[in-house]
Amino acid sequence: LSLARRKEEGSEVVKYEIRLTVDFAFKSTIGNPKHPDITRHFVQSILNDPDPVRTVEYLNPTISREARAGKLSQLDVRLRDDRGRHLNIEMQASAPGALAQRLAYYTSRIYSGQIEKGDDYGLLRPSIGIWVLDRPMPKLSATLHLEFQLRTAAGEILGDGLGIHVVQFPFLRADEHNVAEASKL
Repeated sequence: LSLARRKEEGSEVVKYEIRLTVDFAFKSTIGNPKHPDITRHFVQSILNDPDPVRTVEYLNPTISREARAGKLSQLDVRLRDDRGRHLNIEMQASAPGALAQRLAYYTSRIYSGQIEKGDDYGLLRPSIGIWVLDRPMPKLSATLHLEFQLRTAAGEILGDGLGIHVVQFPFLRADEHNVAEASKL
């Protein structure tokens, strides 16, 4: 997936291409506070809620260590929406072996980091991880969008506290010829 710009120079056409899978381009597009509508529309297309996301607030993308020896994590885009949900949006150009654990780790750290000692658990707002993958994730179905939640084997959802969405770009089937029929995503 890329953004392209054509420039006429004499009789020669020069094409500039910026791949959105490049970390800088992704953060500049999806995570740019100067263009919150792009971020908001992207989040809405992923979550597909009947009630639209109206605003997003950009948060510090650093998850600090819990202890001096703990892991420091730098997220691509960290947000809070108008319903108080905490969102982490990540572009992943490779598929490391421990990617599933990383997805769960980041999402749970954002969730647990909302309260401190003595706070009521009722203050916790949903934490949603959105992972955009440039390569398919091993052992997952060949589908553009997958959603994971805490649920029983019978499908009963424990709550909306934790959610992970995986978008696998290799299965994106929209192009300039069929974009009118494509999903919002």
